[in-house]
Amino acid sequence: MKWLCVLIIFFLIFENSARSQEVYTINKGQFYKYNLYTCQKEEMPGLSVFIGEGNTLRNMFFHPDGFVYGIFNDSLLIRYHPVKHKTETVADIFDLIEMREYSTSVYGIAISEEGVFYLSPNHFVYDYDVRNGDINEIIYEGDPFLILTGLISGFYGNLIFRELAGDEYVVWDPEADTVKRFEFESSLPMARSSGRNGLLYEKCGSRYNITHVRNSVSTSSIFAIINFDEQKYSARCPEAASSFAAKIPYYSITDPTMFRQSPLRIDLDADNSTGHIAAGYYDTLTMCRDDVPIVDEDIELSACDAEIDYISFRLKYYDDPYITSEYLDVPGGKQLSDSHWIWENPHGSDEDKIKEFLKSIRYYAQWTGGKQKERVVITTMHVGEDSTSSWSVMALESDEVFAGRDTMVEYCNPDSTIDLTTYLEKGVDRENGRFEPELSGSGSIFDPGTDPDGPYFYILEKDACIDTAVLTLEYVSLQNLSFDTVRMCPGQQLQVGFPPGLYDRVQWGEDTIGDSILLTGNESSILPVELSAMGCVIVDTINILVESDYSAVKDTTILYCGGESSIDLGKYLPYPESGRFQPSLAEGHLIFRPGIDDPGEYLYIVGEGGCADTASVIMEIRELTGPEIANITLCQGSNKRLGVPPGEYDSVEWWNGETGDTTLLESSELVDSLWVRVTLGSCSVVASFEVNMVLEEIRFPEWIGDTVEICQDNPYLFLDSMLDSLIVNSRDRYVPPADSIYLDNSGYYLLKGYRGSCSIEKEIWANITPDLGTEYSGEVEWCPEEESQLTLPEGTDFTSMWEGGETGAINITAGGLYPFVIRTENCVYNGEYNVILPEDCKEEDCKVVIPNAVSPNGDGINDGLKVYTPGCAGIESLVLWDKWGNNLFSSNGPEVGFEVWDRLPPGVYLVQVIAIDQNGDSFVGSGSVLAIK
Repeated sequence: MKWLCVLIIFFLIFENSARSQEVYTINKGQFYKYNLYTCQKEEMPGLSVFIGEGNTLRNMFFHPDGFVYGIFNDSLLIRYHPVKHKTETVADIFDLIEMREYSTSVYGIAISEEGVFYLSPNHFVYDYDVRNGDINEIIYEGDPFLILTGLISGFYGNLIFRELAGDEYVVWDPEADTVKRFEFESSLPMARSSGRNGLLYEKCGSRYNITHVRNSVSTSSIFAIINFDEQKYSARCPEAASSFAAKIPYYSITDPTMFRQSPLRIDLDADNSTGHIAAGYYDTLTMCRDDVPIVDEDIELSACDAEIDYISFRLKYYDDPYITSEYLDVPGGKQLSDSHWIWENPHGSDEDKIKEFLKSIRYYAQWTGGKQKERVVITTMHVGEDSTSSWSVMALESDEVFAGRDTMVEYCNPDSTIDLTTYLEKGVDRENGRFEPELSGSGSIFDPGTDPDGPYFYILEKDACIDTAVLTLEYVSLQNLSFDTVRMCPGQQLQVGFPPGLYDRVQWGEDTIGDSILLTGNESSILPVELSAMGCVIVDTINILVESDYSAVKDTTILYCGGESSIDLGKYLPYPESGRFQPSLAEGHLIFRPGIDDPGEYLYIVGEGGCADTASVIMEIRELTGPEIANITLCQGSNKRLGVPPGEYDSVEWWNGETGDTTLLESSELVDSLWVRVTLGSCSVVASFEVNMVLEEIRFPEWIGDTVEICQDNPYLFLDSMLDSLIVNSRDRYVPPADSIYLDNSGYYLLKGYRGSCSIEKEIWANITPDLGTEYSGEVEWCPEEESQLTLPEGTDFTSMWEGGETGAINITAGGLYPFVIRTENCVYNGEYNVILPEDCKEEDCKVVIPNAVSPNGDGINDGLKVYTPGCAGIESLVLWDKWGNNLFSSNGPEVGFEVWDRLPPGVYLVQVIAIDQNGDSFVGSGSVLAIK
């Protein structure tokens, strides 16, 4: 389909607003526009007719969409455009019915740069959604004495501005619920403000307020400019303002920029040629014009002597309501979401380049027709911490023009006329289009005898859109038709036929009627066909040929050795009896001769026609080389698995008769010659390798069995000196001269020992034996007048003895410690009975007991000497002499340790102990000790 879009642009010429300040006001039912620089007045009759005598327009405010919104008769919100509706009535009327729950009258209105409406009935303030006619939220329910009823006027920064009296104003912060009052000095003779105020920013200048001030008694009045920075009045256009009726209490003043909250400016249509007088832009999209710019050719930027940092673009009503597609094309910009883009300014203060960028942006919208709400792009200029926005407003109009698809019209009767509209697509308007070139008959009638064959254009045109359908006329002689042979594979189903509606009637065989028929490839046959069209009938036949079905092998590569005489490729491919190669082989059929037939790609073709199948066969020369097996070092008593890359060869044979990709080499089965033979295709090669034997056997000591017992008080496993190093559980590494490894818990441990290039592994279970000495030690109560014995601990997996070597029961002769030794298969534990005297026993005498022998050989049994002093309060001194009276050791404790005895020769030594009895008196005991080694 060909769409032709004709854009008809009407240019509206307006006075340049860059050097003017226009305000709009209402007085006594008449709506006026004033230029406060030229003091010229212009009546706007459209709104005046709507208001009429006796009705009240309470307050007005310009919206960034370019429309004026006003509160009419206390409960209606009107929407009016000063240019588009200059001589017409208002555009829209909204009934504020939801607000009547709180108040019967609505007075104040203010609109932000974001298009948020603030409406004020009594002392309430609402955030109102005009687009959907809903109250978003009540943002203020305040003190009526703090904020006077219905006097919202605009914004002072981000705060709502209200009027209190002629020389006092309030700026209100809704979030903090605080107010700030301003009082103004004035040299003017008038002292009361008599109208709703227009608060605005002067471009790159001060914030000020436009109001109408009159004397409270006389009828004289002026327009007044209130400068908020200087807090002063100044007069403007007194003659024009004095024409107001002084006794009419409601006046409202608004300005196209009063929604702004910044002195910055970005005007998307500086001369207002599109009709948007609030620095924005208007355009219209239709079903055949789906993209438009967002700015006019004349753009004005005012950054107040600063550089623009970046510009953002937002789809204000994205998906509200939903349309098929809506997006922006922002060259060089970054898309933050489906409805938000930003463009970082790379041009600094070069306004011309910035404007060219803005002109390059396109807005796209597609929808399915029907009445649609207008769409908005908000363009925001960011300068430092400040910003300002302007709106591009696009109306969506459903003026679809549809001429239908192009069609081929064939006819066989040259004596009959044809109405071409019957060939137009369903749903196309057949009444309001025209055919070009013109037909000799009336309107749409084609006369074969007069009108030539060829294309005829059906053209539909509406407003700015044109659509065209091409109908191509062609005479066809059915007598000259010839049908192609239909080739099918076995079991295949195939729909064959003619374009729908091409013939009046089509009959297949004896009983099937329709434009097409479903054929099944069972067997070859002849199918009669009878065609009827425009009074012509012809009978012919269709030859249905069912071919054989083949499936060739998948694409493959065949490797061969250059020295082979011939290769029968039929061994590798299916259907060798019917397959063929292209290019063909020198010997024909499937015999490939190396040296005669070239290596490379061949097409293997099986079958004929549409059921044939084809595979790519690549013949590739490969010089087969044996696998690289490095010389092997093998430790005595060990083995190693050898192998070649899996699947690389057709067959693999080893010296030991094994076949397959791997074999096991045992140190006990070495032969003089080790080799491997590999075969690929018809190629075979043998590779040899050597083994370096390490004759010394590596092993763990025999005493390290599958289970080892570890003493709890000495949890170490001693290493074998024949190992260079040992790794425990693949983590802890021990390298001599460390002579033991620490095993702190019972459990399995994997030991891997290394010596030279050999290694050995062993898994053991370490059983940590508990400290039996501590387990069997304890206290025994005894009184001197009693005869009692102490017996040694007994068990099936250990033996015990007293420290002196005795194994039977012993008599208790005094209080104190009676040491004993417990020995398991691998562990020695020391324990002791502590004989205590209960308080009700008679106190025993202080005694000194000195054992008579020691055996300092490091076995943990009787390696040192310990004296006992039952009934004594403590030991004052202990001295060890040799037989010549030399002092060998002295202490104030009860022991002479192993380290002392270890350096002395065997023999008899004298021990003297001075003990302190319970009364604090000294008691001397002595005895001889035999050192046995």
